[in-house]
Amino acid sequence: MKVLLVHVWFWPHIGGGNRHVELLGRELVSKGHEVTVWCADVPEHHEKAFKRFGMNVVRIPPSFVISGIDPMVSLSGLDPGEFDIVHLHDTLPILIRKVAKKA
Repeated sequence: MKVLLVHVWFWPHIGGGNRHVELLGRELVSKGHEVTVWCADVPEHHEKAFKRFGMNVVRIPPSFVISGIDPMVSLSGLDPGEFDIVHLHDTLPILIRKVAKKA
């Protein structure tokens, strides 16, 4: 299956949610699934799309950053329709509704 994991933060950031997404993605890859991670590009990184532990990682520029630390990423220009499963982590309910409509 094609699985999309969405979380604001991902490697190299350190944190519980990031680690959970990484471990879940690694396990899914080991079971033969194709895994993609969408995360915020904060701070801006040189690599916008890369592979990590067999997962495709795509960094999305934030629309704005709240209080200088909390990025808000718009998923409106992205198409999750190519995925069989979309798993959102730590996301606002309004964003979940918008993504669910497309998928």
